[in-house]
Amino acid sequence: MKNIVHTLTLAQMRANPRRTLVTLVGVVLSVTMLTAVFAGADSFLNLLYRQAAQDNGTWHGRAFETGEQVVENLSQDDRIDQLGLAASWGVSPLGDSNRWGAAIYGVNQSFYQLLRVECLEGNFPSTENELAISQTLAKKTGWKIGDQVSLDLLRVWTPQGVDSAGKMIYRQTSGPGIMGLSDSYMLRSVGEKQFTITAIVDPGGFDDQNVFAWEPCFTVLEDQIPPDGLWCAYYTVSSLGRELYDLLESIQEWQADLPVDAGGVGTIDLNRQLLLYYGIDYPGSLLLPAFYGLMAVTLLIIVVGAVSLARNAFAISMTERTQMLGMLASVGATRAQKRQSVLYEAFILGLIGIPLGLIAGCGGMAITLVFLNSQVQELFQFSQPLYLSVRPLPLAAAALLAALTLAFSALQPALKASRITPMDAIQGEGQVQFHSNDVKTGKLTGKIFGFPGILALKNCKRNRGRYRAIVFSLALSVIMLLAGTGLSYYVDRAMGVRYGTDSPLATATITFNDPSLDTATYTDDLKALAGTGEVRLVGGLQAGEMGSFTLNWADMSQDAIKWFQNQSGLLDEQDYTFEDGQNVTVYPTLLVMDDPEFSDWAGKEVSLNSDYLDCVMITSTYLYNAGSYTQLKNALNLQPGFSMEFAQENGFADTWHVAALAEDFPYSGNTVTSNTVESLTLQLVTSRSVFQAFLNRQADLGRSGAYYWQVQYIHPESISALTSGLEEWSLNNSYGLPQGVISANYNSLAMGGLQRFGMLLQILCTGFVLLLCLVCMANIHNSLSTGMELRAREYGILRSVGITPVDFRKMIWLESLFYGIKALCWSLPFGVGVLSLEYYAIRRAFQLPFCLPVGSIVLAVVLVMGVCWISGLLTRRSLEEQTITEAIQKKLF
Repeated sequence: MKNIVHTLTLAQMRANPRRTLVTLVGVVLSVTMLTAVFAGADSFLNLLYRQAAQDNGTWHGRAFETGEQVVENLSQDDRIDQLGLAASWGVSPLGDSNRWGAAIYGVNQSFYQLLRVECLEGNFPSTENELAISQTLAKKTGWKIGDQVSLDLLRVWTPQGVDSAGKMIYRQTSGPGIMGLSDSYMLRSVGEKQFTITAIVDPGGFDDQNVFAWEPCFTVLEDQIPPDGLWCAYYTVSSLGRELYDLLESIQEWQADLPVDAGGVGTIDLNRQLLLYYGIDYPGSLLLPAFYGLMAVTLLIIVVGAVSLARNAFAISMTERTQMLGMLASVGATRAQKRQSVLYEAFILGLIGIPLGLIAGCGGMAITLVFLNSQVQELFQFSQPLYLSVRPLPLAAAALLAALTLAFSALQPALKASRITPMDAIQGEGQVQFHSNDVKTGKLTGKIFGFPGILALKNCKRNRGRYRAIVFSLALSVIMLLAGTGLSYYVDRAMGVRYGTDSPLATATITFNDPSLDTATYTDDLKALAGTGEVRLVGGLQAGEMGSFTLNWADMSQDAIKWFQNQSGLLDEQDYTFEDGQNVTVYPTLLVMDDPEFSDWAGKEVSLNSDYLDCVMITSTYLYNAGSYTQLKNALNLQPGFSMEFAQENGFADTWHVAALAEDFPYSGNTVTSNTVESLTLQLVTSRSVFQAFLNRQADLGRSGAYYWQVQYIHPESISALTSGLEEWSLNNSYGLPQGVISANYNSLAMGGLQRFGMLLQILCTGFVLLLCLVCMANIHNSLSTGMELRAREYGILRSVGITPVDFRKMIWLESLFYGIKALCWSLPFGVGVLSLEYYAIRRAFQLPFCLPVGSIVLAVVLVMGVCWISGLLTRRSLEEQTITEAIQKKLF
């Protein structure tokens, strides 16, 4: 009997190949989506991890410019898996009034591995008299492999302030942060040392932030290092997790025990970007929970959609086989055997669909990543290729989830099939059993849609089980589509909050301290670089250049008070107490725009007075603290007319004045400010003419201070060409800067790791939405077309009693329309609920105001109504091809 049940099930599947194929396609698409989510996310994270490892190295944590005792403790710690060491030999001035030079380090082999130091030419040093120099230093000095150089090595201590007794405090530095040897520094000669250059290298992660004004050079780590040298220790731990943070706390304690002048700057941190892509973030950060929350919502949506599609298909299949199951019951088939009929169909579909879905998901993602590779490398300036990275665990998880989904989908129809009796088969169980009150229609329906509309609505109501199943399937498709498009929408909004929608992809910044300089000669060259495309010029003053003022936190807006109280609460565990009445220090910053652009942004009614630093104050502030981003509106109760005098001891002196208020910053990419529970940044905007008048006054007063001009490349024509031009410009301007110019630097890609992560997530969301549309269309078409074809005999009878072809077409079309309207009435409120869940998942890390993606809602409505119309059209044509006799005589098995 068991083989007979299986044989009949296979025969039934072959008898209706279209429904079987549509169901199989739905299963394959569902598995494909699950596989694509796992494989795509894994591939992008793998790319980011590989790129972060190349840029910053594979170390987990570091103690930068620390003392020898800390290094000894690390070398003896059992938690350390690999330890890379760099001991400072000293710095050697090489020219241009001692403003640049070489920083010499003795390193071990693990250092090269952990920092991904790449040997471009030659071989790494093997003796203490051999030297590897950076590529930049080789270009600047003209040194090449085989040259012998003599370097006068110095130890450098830079002033850090005064202690309670008024005595100057100095800290040693090994190279970073030295902008030139000045008279305020303490210098000690280490002596002259001869080196033979054996390699030209890329410093890799040792210069991850381009902080070295003195180019790093490497030699062999000797047993006897020069006394009082600083150490840079990079390490990996054997077990990532809590052990990593415990070790970090231990290093902080060891560092605190060092003498003030022996520990250097003592930077202790983690390779957070690498660890983030590995799945580990610092305590208190909400980025990873938000990401995993979105992943969970995405997978839940796919699973629910797959369950709906498969369950609906199995329910229809069971209805088709009612008479067959009834006959099996009449000849002695048990409940288990009848139940197996449906479960066996699910098994066959899963046996075929799951492998096909895994292959399709991996294959589709592999092809997609091939097409995306060049764009991703160009956009993010990645050197690592993007390719499919599939680990066994994600594939196994996708297959297991698909199998459980299919089994759960078939369970309820299988249980229902087991209860079918011979009498149910004879009566046509569940087919036409209804009361007259169940199919009543209102008079309004007849007036609007006529007699075909009444028939269509009665057809919908006469079998409430099928009617509700189709409506549920349609509604779930709408909810899935809203969830997919909403996910992409909120990710885009989150990235807009953090980085802005018009963030420049590259910037070049020149900082000046002479207000009498003609800065146009410097910025014009930057505007003329190859591949620039659209550019804009901005300038301004950083925080601290315009002084500061205090404001009691209780006098600010309620949103600001709530934010400060929340942040102070987050710091309670760190023994920080935020007392009532405490003042907050406000640091004004100034952005300068070209006059026409400022006028377009502020409006013609805003007129600025150039006799002082007249500005527009921004009332909205985006804040970052404890791993989340928050927008505060009207944080400070300052009104137009507010002014403040400032006079820096060794800087500018003037008066800034608030002429008008503006809610949003002119460039959304520049809105995030670093704030603590003790300070807040105030953003001011002015025009170039007002700023130039300010600089002229400073020049007349003989005052100098730091100000900047920045060329921002918004939409480069060629990122590669622009990057090459910026590198050449930086090489020509990084050393020997003219008097009055403090620094010149560039950022070839003004994106942080989080922004890259978010943009790649958007790409994944777009692909997810496209697949989701396919699943929704398959689900809707399968539900409508199969449900209508089950009533082919009923439609044949209607045609036999004289319904006209026009009325028949109208009835079919209206029946599809009623299904769609009813589904939208149920799905849109639930869809808004799902969108709210996605919003709150994103809001854990990005405090953005709630809003609905109107475009997504319109897309869902158009898609549902369009698919309903197409399904009705295809079904009508199929029914019209049958003669009345064929339709009436058609059997269900």
